[in-house]
Amino acid sequence: MNCGHIPPLLVCNGEVIRPANGNLPVGLLPDASYESDHYSLHSGDRLVLVTDGITEAENSTGEFFDNDRLETAAKKGSMQDIFAAVSQFCGNTPLSDDCTVVEMVFSGS
Repeated sequence: MNCGHIPPLLVCNGEVIRPANGNLPVGLLPDASYESDHYSLHSGDRLVLVTDGITEAENSTGEFFDNDRLETAAKKGSMQDIFAAVSQFCGNTPLSDDCTVVEMVFSGS
């Protein structure tokens, strides 16, 4: 999920976990090797995927939304909180890239 993309966020009990491994973009090098992580999910855990338009959203002074603000917003509870945080951060500054958030909630036990 993070082969050249923003690493996913796993939100468990208000804590954000990022994968330990990062990988090269798929197809960049013909002999590249890739690593994966494994996590045990509990009911209510959320996996959040975002495009770089979220972390690179800028405010009026050119500051990026970045990973710390993303993690803070993700801890609040839903992808709507992420969109609200980006909107508040950017104010009247138009977005320069797509802002996509995919959220999967584990409902098992």
